[in-house]
Amino acid sequence: MLYNKKLLFVSSNISSTQTGGGVCSLRNLDMCRRILGEENVELYALKAFSFTGGTLITKLIFILKALLKLFCGYSNGSTQKTDKEIVRIAKEGKFDFVFIDSSLNGHLVKSLNLEATGQVICFFHNCERSMVIGQWKTGNILSIIRLYAVTMNENMTCKYADRIIVLNKRDYELVNINYKRSADLLLPISLKDTVLSGKIKKKRIGTLKKGLFVGSFFFGNVQGLELFIREVLPHVDMQLVVVGRGMNRLKNNNPKVIIYDGVDSIDSFYADADFVIAPIISGGGMKVKIAEAMMHGKIIMGTPEAFQGYDAIPCSYVCEKANDFIQADDYRIFDDGAILGKGLLLGLYKTLCLRVYRQHVGYLFNSQYVYDRFCQDSKRTDVPLMKVYPAVNHLIFNPKNKDKGHGGISICLVARKHPLKGLQTFIDAYHKLPLEIEDRIASVTLISHDDLSGYDTAGMRIVKPASDYDIATAYSSSDIFISTSWWEGFGLPPLEAMACGCAVICSNSGGVNEFVVTGENCLTFEPKDEDALIKAIMRLANDEALRKSLALHGVETAEKFRWEESAKQMLSVINQSI
Repeated sequence: MLYNKKLLFVSSNISSTQTGGGVCSLRNLDMCRRILGEENVELYALKAFSFTGGTLITKLIFILKALLKLFCGYSNGSTQKTDKEIVRIAKEGKFDFVFIDSSLNGHLVKSLNLEATGQVICFFHNCERSMVIGQWKTGNILSIIRLYAVTMNENMTCKYADRIIVLNKRDYELVNINYKRSADLLLPISLKDTVLSGKIKKKRIGTLKKGLFVGSFFFGNVQGLELFIREVLPHVDMQLVVVGRGMNRLKNNNPKVIIYDGVDSIDSFYADADFVIAPIISGGGMKVKIAEAMMHGKIIMGTPEAFQGYDAIPCSYVCEKANDFIQADDYRIFDDGAILGKGLLLGLYKTLCLRVYRQHVGYLFNSQYVYDRFCQDSKRTDVPLMKVYPAVNHLIFNPKNKDKGHGGISICLVARKHPLKGLQTFIDAYHKLPLEIEDRIASVTLISHDDLSGYDTAGMRIVKPASDYDIATAYSSSDIFISTSWWEGFGLPPLEAMACGCAVICSNSGGVNEFVVTGENCLTFEPKDEDALIKAIMRLANDEALRKSLALHGVETAEKFRWEESAKQMLSVINQSI
């Protein structure tokens, strides 16, 4: 603490605590009080020039006065009268520092400097000139009126301030470009942590339905939010809660959108939200709402503008255009969208995975297929192939307990509700089998922990295994095992079924190519191709010799995938890494 040093803090944002600028100003004030002691810091609150209502003539007079103030170079609550008063207070109080909480009080900064009232420190919430130009470029023609006053004030601020503080690297560079002055300190957004991490509710990613937008009725917020509501919201299954001062002015007839126009506390809204959106098109500085969302442990989806000044935020998703929020494309290596759906959350999941893939760490793969997909999706060519195969527990899965006493043909498969496991393909194929083949099938066993009531499983036996022994028993009681997955990283169930002496029919699902050989130890078909699956079932049902041949070679194949071999592979990887 700097004892016996006094500071005068001048701000027009202190009363606007429901805005990001107000929150940042309170941070700045608290920072000064912590450094110098609360008793050594005096606050002078500028009052913004605002219209309080009235007749048309009153409104016109207000507009003319506002324009006159701008052309005289006064803005942000500053007037010639207030400037003189602040200079007087600074001199009479013998303040060592005057902290101007804005770049738009250039007249005041100049007066303080010339009157030699102590060091003048100026805080840039934004590089306002660049932001006003951005407003103008987005179609806000009236913003050009502010450009003169903004440029004049910031120029005087940069010329006469003893110290300049900016929020991020972008503003540091803009101040240098616009005014040929280097900032003295880069001080990002910071918040007092008011949220206990233990109270943050964790939710499964597949259940995220409620989004939150926080921001006042500011042109950058409004434009981005309107774009999101118009271009994104119709394509995603979610509810959007909007909280911000003045947001009741937002034109909204979308039943998915609920608007709260200013609230006493934002904490309950963050707690209730599953994720936060920040589709901000233009602006400046740093967005306090991003720091708030991080503090509350929320997933954040926003534009590059929203994340200005923030580096590598966990659980964040950068969206440059509307479709980036939607992300409805197929992406096989990320579960084909079957868990997360075709939407916002799949896009988020993809982005988070890709961030992990960029890390320079060691990667271990369970198949050539997964390695190839990793290289393709991550766009990396520098990652070596370190492969360790999964293994079959031959103490449980073996042909010794093969049941040969039943009549007819028995079929089994591991069944899950997960769409990519392809259960529906099997059910459709089974019900289309010719009667003569259907009559020869003695039983169909579905091994599953899932509720399969949504499927037509009439005539099929459902086994909910308590252990691997129950699964092995089901395999051993079956002649044919069928795998219908759309894709597999490796695909252990077909290999375990081979170990138990089943003739296997397997979809060409990627990782299974590490051990399947069509016509030698199994029959294969393309995923989702029920006609090809029907042909494979008919072929095995009609050819006992082929069933026995596939089963025999399947057992031989499974013998190659023992835990001892996986251990050797792991030791080899470890030795390479040392």
